[in-house]
Amino acid sequence: MFQVLVAEDEIWIRKMIVDIIETTEGFQVVGEARNGKEAWDMLQELWPTLVVTDIMMPQRDGLWLVEQIAEKKLPMETIIISGYDKFQYAQQAIKYQVSEYLLKPVKEQELREAMQRLYARLEDNDKWHMYLLKVQAFLEGLASKDKQDELSHQLHKLLDSVFALRENYPSYYIALLRLLHTKWTERLGVEPKESSYLFHANESQSEEHIRSHYDVLLKRSFQAQSTESYQLDKKVIREVCVYLDQHYRKNVSLTEMAERSHMSVSHFCNVFKRQTGLTLINYVNKVRMEKVKQLLLEPDLKIYDIAELVGYATMSYFNRIFKEMEGVSPNEYRKANGI
Repeated sequence: MFQVLVAEDEIWIRKMIVDIIETTEGFQVVGEARNGKEAWDMLQELWPTLVVTDIMMPQRDGLWLVEQIAEKKLPMETIIISGYDKFQYAQQAIKYQVSEYLLKPVKEQELREAMQRLYARLEDNDKWHMYLLKVQAFLEGLASKDKQDELSHQLHKLLDSVFALRENYPSYYIALLRLLHTKWTERLGVEPKESSYLFHANESQSEEHIRSHYDVLLKRSFQAQSTESYQLDKKVIREVCVYLDQHYRKNVSLTEMAERSHMSVSHFCNVFKRQTGLTLINYVNKVRMEKVKQLLLEPDLKIYDIAELVGYATMSYFNRIFKEMEGVSPNEYRKANGI
């Protein structure tokens, strides 16, 4: 199943795109963003295999987003949906290796066919996508209660897999080392230094030197957990959870919650996962599903009304999330409870 991130500032167009993707075999939406900056923040936590984006959006536009993906050599395909039939936009899209360029109003069949054309490339990207998920899993593991020696073992196992790419795939090797450094320092709550000077494929930088660099970051991670700021983080996340429990109907974003907490997105994700055991998206879905189960016991309420009441814009997405979390469909849940 290929995972898709959708970036579109117009809610009804975004809703339509999500519904098309969710009803296309082999694809599922894992996140929705309202602008390029929000999409970039979400992308670095969700690691989709496909990004579908509008061009003109507030804060950061779609071209900026695909430029970041191309520069970081992320193994993701990109589809641009544009309201502008201008050569310079298409020219920039080609420069940033955009996979498909569709014009608004996008037709359902056009989008489905564009995704199907990318199927072989998405499958080929899977082996590289696996490395992104390994990096993400390790960083999320820093929020666990594991001992330092266990996390050290996990770190060096991850580095072993990255070092194996050095000779035959130097660009991916460098990109992964820089990504791990940048995301880790952000999660420590400090502004990451430019990582381009740290790792170079054409230098005789020893594995021992690189391992030592990350050992230092691991030590700092454990030291950070015993500081006053760590205790402050616990208080902040409790307040965030209270807010989410009260505003679960809203389409909250990582960017919004991080700004509310006065943290970087990566640091917020790390702290939130450590305190709750869940990602932000999973926490919101959990809160929503508890409310959904209560509302499903009200026989006069239609299921599509319930989905809208708790904040889901499309029925296909709502039904998938409910079944993933509860093991049955909403209709089956009702029948099991005699409704």
